[in-house]
Amino acid sequence: MKELKSISPLYLEKYDVSIKPYLTYAQIQNIVNSIVTTNTWAEKQQNIDMLLLYYVTDIGREQLEKYTHDELLQSGLIDNVKKCVLNYNVIEEAISYTTSVQKSLTTIVKELSNKLETINKKGKNNGGKK
Repeated sequence: MKELKSISPLYLEKYDVSIKPYLTYAQIQNIVNSIVTTNTWAEKQQNIDMLLLYYVTDIGREQLEKYTHDELLQSGLIDNVKKCVLNYNVIEEAISYTTSVQKSLTTIVKELSNKLETINKKGKNNGGKK
């Protein structure tokens, strides 16, 4: 196998922005964690968009905070950045997995199991009295 090299950042001349073409799994997980508590689709999308720009562009937090989400969206920057991120679709896959019924049931079963163990240990420590 040949030596592996990272793909060079892409440059969007119109915006004077460099873009890394891949999000890491840790970055995707951070995006998912930030949106699972949101109540509306708009909040979810804004969080995804802003974190995407933060993680894959060289804009920087201070510069991003100078603009509203609407300004960044209506300028076309967000859509152009999305097109450059080759694993952007993985964000939705991660959200679907995290919010799925199967994942929720697995989490509930695990929590119940832990609680039952704690209750059983307390019962044994109290001489079997409940």
